[in-house]
Amino acid sequence: MSLNHPAENFDDLVAFIQDLPFDPDLEQYRDRLFKSREVERLLVLGSQFLYIFDFSRAELVYVGASVRQLLGYDPRRMTMKMMFDIIHPADRIKVIKASQKSIEIIKESGQTTPCQVSAHVNYRIRRICGTYISVLRQTAVFRTDKQGNILYSLGILSDISHLKPGNKVELKIVGLIKEPELVGGIEISITDGIFSQREIEIINLIAEGNKSAEIAEMLSISPHTVLTHRKNMLKKAELNNTAELLMFSKEHGII
Repeated sequence: MSLNHPAENFDDLVAFIQDLPFDPDLEQYRDRLFKSREVERLLVLGSQFLYIFDFSRAELVYVGASVRQLLGYDPRRMTMKMMFDIIHPADRIKVIKASQKSIEIIKESGQTTPCQVSAHVNYRIRRICGTYISVLRQTAVFRTDKQGNILYSLGILSDISHLKPGNKVELKIVGLIKEPELVGGIEISITDGIFSQREIEIINLIAEGNKSAEIAEMLSISPHTVLTHRKNMLKKAELNNTAELLMFSKEHGII
């Protein structure tokens, strides 16, 4: 799976990662991973939510204890799937696609030296209490095999609610020396994926001031079907009313 076949969900992203090449003798790298002085230094950063991701297994091998302070979750129970499940529904597909794109850009650049290039993505994530905060996820290559294939990535998740409120998901690649057009960042603007085509039609008609009965007549569907679509859109985007839905849709370029 490549950018010609972009990931649409977490399972697609896992499949993409598992298709990457790896040194057949992986255990030699795993044995050394947590014996490294560099890892020892990183693991005592205290308030930082740090994690290490194993590409060959497509799973987390370390989650910092401070995830409990930041999000409220037990670090022993955190999985990569869980980290994607708690992303705001409106941001999730964008973050999945940004994650895939960042891996491909770094691999294609050939700059897989540990910590040379980092991918920065900002989005919203749900705390255990149910509220959302804006976070910045910074990831970098942490270990490679002899062929330069990525084995482990290092990630740090930081609360940036006080710096960057809002709903825009952005990807920035930092440290590239090749492909100058990529230096300075790449913005991911993805507005598809959360609403169906019919729902997009309905929200645009609502924005024009049409009532449910009028929309039903225009689209040759029942008023009950229109109401069901409206309820589904509120649920998908975790919104409370039509006013919030209209604001959300404007911010995401849907209307």
